Amino acid sequence: MTDKYLTGKVAWVTGGASGMGRATALALARAGANVAVGSLLASQRKAVLKDQNCHTPPDDALASAKGEIESQGVRAIGMALDVCSMRLKIWPHHCAWSASLNVRAGFSLIVSRRTPPSP
Repeated sequence: MTDKYLTGKVAWVTGGASGMGRATALALARAGANVAVGSLLASQRKAVLKDQNCHTPPDDALASAKGEIESQGVRAIGMALDVCSMRLKIWPHHCAWSASLNVRAGFSLIVSRRTPPSP
């Protein structure tokens, strides 16, 4: 198996601006995947319900993660994303990220670092 065994694949990682999500996104990039990352950021903290314990990295963490991913020679996009929200509509994000990464067949891998609450 080659080091770039994910070349031509596209991964979507939620929580990709920091911690394990960022480490996962970077590992996928090193393996050759183009990577879309989304994270709830500090400026969005007020949108999170008071009783939820969600980590919110600084706003610049998403751009930093995107740059670090791109330094691996792959394409990347970073977008603010709140998977804690019951109003989350995945499809518009999927369409925007797919178009931005020039993906016709959708995502090859989806890694969620946060599970949305049950309805």
